[in-house]
Amino acid sequence: SGISIAGGKLFTMGTRGADECVLAYDLATQKELWAAKVGKTWKDKTYPGPRGTPTVADGLVYALGPYGDLVCVDVAGKEIWRKSYEADFGGKMATQWGYAESPLVDGDQLICTPGAAAAMMVALNRKTGAVIWKAAVPSLGEKGKAGASYSSPVVAETGGVRQYITLVVQGAIGVAAKDGKFLWGYNKLGNTMACTMTPVVKGDQAFVSAAYGGGSALLKLT
Repeated sequence: SGISIAGGKLFTMGTRGADECVLAYDLATQKELWAAKVGKTWKDKTYPGPRGTPTVADGLVYALGPYGDLVCVDVAGKEIWRKSYEADFGGKMATQWGYAESPLVDGDQLICTPGAAAAMMVALNRKTGAVIWKAAVPSLGEKGKAGASYSSPVVAETGGVRQYITLVVQGAIGVAAKDGKFLWGYNKLGNTMACTMTPVVKGDQAFVSAAYGGGSALLKLT
């Protein structure tokens, strides 16, 4: 996990006994303020521990555990709501190292990627956890396989269309911010192992890149 800083506090994730937790520290004193449970500890001897970095917005902290436990807590550590990518959305992680994205806050929407065919990406009310829409994504082509990967979603707007872009194991996808409509997919990056990098967007261009031979591409959004 990386770190997020807001309101004089540092937020990250770590392991406390049998639990993966979102952690808060006071920047002035360097003291731990609280640890809030996200989910059970990731059982992987090679790559233990949480993967995602907490997202902080307007006094709320959003954290995702490797088993797909998505938790919203306030900056005092009180749990506000939680979702399970698997139980609530039929989510699927395409490879073996656990969910790793950082949820995206866009206005009142929280955007995340469970990886299910009927809910590859979802928008939640960030204050209540209520589902706003689910984005169904078809097969993008022959490369890769179904399910989420490790990339985090980003916002793009071109031609008057606001959209969310991320990488799944089959490649890059774009989903309409308004209603979750699938807009486009780019399968040439797809591979069977991992698409980990978060897209970089400027204007109507998106740079996407994947490891394990996936390569890189600069896409023009039209």
